[in-house]
Amino acid sequence: MKNDMSYFNVPEKSELFRKNLLTLRKINEHNSILRARIFLFNKFKEKNENLIHANFEQLELKYKNLKGKENILESKIQNLNNKIKKSTEKKLHYDEKKNYLKNLLEDKILMLEESYNEIKKKKQLINNLKVKKEESVKKFNLAETGNVTKGVIEEYHDKREHLKKLNEMVRQISYS
Repeated sequence: MKNDMSYFNVPEKSELFRKNLLTLRKINEHNSILRARIFLFNKFKEKNENLIHANFEQLELKYKNLKGKENILESKIQNLNNKIKKSTEKKLHYDEKKNYLKNLLEDKILMLEESYNEIKKKKQLINNLKVKKEESVKKFNLAETGNVTKGVIEEYHDKREHLKKLNEMVRQISYS
C-alpha cells in the first residue's frame, strides 16, 4: 500500500486514496474468483457431456449385441424348422405334410413379423433417445451458458464502470 501511495505521489494520510486502492484490489480479486468459477463450470459441463456420450455409446453397444443375438436366434429357428420339416416328412402322409407345413410356415411368418416389429420399435426407441439426448444437451447448454454469461457480463460491466470511476477519482487526486 505504501509503495502504491508513493508511486502516485499521494500523502500517506489520504484516506480516500487508501479506500479506493483497497476497493480496486478487492475488485481484482473478485474478478479472479469469477474467472476460476467459470473455468470450473466449463470443466463440469464438459464432464457431463462426456458422461452422456459414454451412456449413448453403451446403448449402441447393447443394440449391436441384440442384433447379434437376433441373428443367432434366427439361425437357430432355421435349424429347428429344418429338423421339424424332416421329422414331419417321415411321419405324415403327403397331404398331412402339406397342411402341416403350411400352418408351420404361417406361424413362423407371424413370429418373424412380430420380431421385426419389435426390432423396429427398438430402432425407433433408440432414434427417439438420440433426439432427446441432443435436445437435452442443447437446452442444458443454452440455459447454463445464458444464465452464467448474463450474470458474469452484468457483474463485469458494473465492476468496470466502478473501476472507471475510481480511476477518474485517482487521476483527479493525483493532479490536485
